[in-house]
Amino acid sequence: MIVSAMTPEEVYKEIEKDQPELSDWWLKKREMQIRIAKYTIKLPRSTWFEFESKRRNRYLVISIIMGRNYNNDGLTSMVALQKMERGWAVYFTRFLWQRIATKEVILPHVFDRYADPDRGNVNKTGIELIKHFIERNACGEPVKGDKLSGRSVRYKGRDNLCACVKEGVLLGEMVNEIFVAHTFITYDMATGLQKEVFEQNKEKVLSHREVLDKMKKIYDF
Repeated sequence: MIVSAMTPEEVYKEIEKDQPELSDWWLKKREMQIRIAKYTIKLPRSTWFEFESKRRNRYLVISIIMGRNYNNDGLTSMVALQKMERGWAVYFTRFLWQRIATKEVILPHVFDRYADPDRGNVNKTGIELIKHFIERNACGEPVKGDKLSGRSVRYKGRDNLCACVKEGVLLGEMVNEIFVAHTFITYDMATGLQKEVFEQNKEKVLSHREVLDKMKKIYDF
């Protein structure tokens, strides 16, 4: 079971133990969705699913529809949740058949900083705020599959890495090959070296809707 005292490495080891169960559950869920799609004229662009494993670990899965059916897994994203003192930490993970380029963790302080009426989430907290963030920010440049800048960014006296998302930048560090995001800033808050790094990367970041539109043109569906 994932508990608050676990390190990122320990959490990912716990997630790995759930992978077979998660994959079996999702295959059955998708079969049901495909059957529903045959009799539904209009489907929602994105649908959230929640799952609790036998090890009592909680997961969120967002399925992004690329057309009128559920036949493409390219925009299915899954996260595991870790309850902490200040809120939920989010761990991006995968199903058995998916590849994850870089393990990413978003700590609760990121969502505290992200909450803002200008981003349309003034009434959202907890899990709903996390869903809102992922829907609008979780998808980077598809051809690269990795949002990390590749350069260190000086932040609060330390060398940290950044991950550009649609509405801003996650600042954090690498912990044993896991990117841990500690805080969130908007692009207009950048200073010094940050401006150069962020400008190079923010144009490559796409929202889920932009990815869908791009894939629609490529595959003509």
